[in-house]
Amino acid sequence: ETLAVRENNTSLRDYSSRLKKALIDTVALGIVTGDLKGKTTDPESEKIVDMQGFLDAVQENFNA
Repeated sequence: ETLAVRENNTSLRDYSSRLKKALIDTVALGIVTGDLKGKTTDPESEKIVDMQGFLDAVQENFNA
């Protein structure tokens, strides 16, 4: 986001906003890696995945 603003790059700003939303949405759905275990608003419903699983979930949310 910072680079997009600094460079006045609308495409990069849009991409970074979509990526940030996908990351937040993924964690909000309870899909987290082990280091975030227990840190969501509903720890009982968390699904712990490895890094590849997390990236796959982020990509799915990004493309939605």
